[in-house]
Amino acid sequence: MGNWFIDWNDPRDWLRAGAYAAASTTMVVVPTEWVPTIHGQALVGAAIWAVALVGIVTWPRRGRIAVAWWVFVPWFLMLAAAVTHRYPFAVPRMMSYWAPALALALAGGIVRIFRAFSLVFLQKSAPGTLAALLMMLAPAVFMIQVPLSHRYWVLHDFPSLLNTLAMRRAPNDLVVVTPGAVPCVRYYAGQRSQAFHFAPVENGTLLAPGFNYDDFLDTTIRRAGQRCWVLTTDDHRDPSHAALVRTCQVHGYDLSVIEADEPSRYGSAQLLLATKQ
Repeated sequence: MGNWFIDWNDPRDWLRAGAYAAASTTMVVVPTEWVPTIHGQALVGAAIWAVALVGIVTWPRRGRIAVAWWVFVPWFLMLAAAVTHRYPFAVPRMMSYWAPALALALAGGIVRIFRAFSLVFLQKSAPGTLAALLMMLAPAVFMIQVPLSHRYWVLHDFPSLLNTLAMRRAPNDLVVVTPGAVPCVRYYAGQRSQAFHFAPVENGTLLAPGFNYDDFLDTTIRRAGQRCWVLTTDDHRDPSHAALVRTCQVHGYDLSVIEADEPSRYGSAQLLLATKQ
């Protein structure tokens, strides 16, 4: 959590805070998978704020001050909390406080910009207003596809992996689920997961304090027989992933990827098969 706090006299903390702000701002408009680099997020974030500022500046005078307060005050409060080490800065979960205001200012800016272009090129403002409304409705097409494609989780291809596992798994094959995959597998597999060996987790995918994952994997893999299946992610920030590879090597298993999700900065779903050499 320390990296999310800000020491006021440390330039690195301010640069890091700017990167977090750019990433969180980008999430309001586009999935971060579309803009995976911090340089791209900085450009997109700057563009978003530029359009939002246009919306604030051109907002009707009667409500302009109120909109400006609504947009900026949450950021100043987050900044004060981070500098005093009370709460992390610009974490995505804080979007519920500032994203609605930013979206409103952004909408005002988009309408104003489109109307201005429409007046310059068509001498009419109505086509610009209509184009702005259509542009702002476009994300709804993507959002509708999220539940239709079972993309409730970041690691969203577990339904396909579980179907593959059901078709190829022999009755006595052991199935291991690593921490990063536990909530997704429990959600999608339902009663089918009762025979799976889940690594203990807390609060989603957090490693259980004090639990020895090396012993868990060693004991589980030792009983696997000629082969076992692993439902995991390719998120290498998860230390249990490296422990899994190491344990399989120690006990003489070859790990192969049977099916994998599309790449994601948060890790993608993977179905692995460990086969005895």
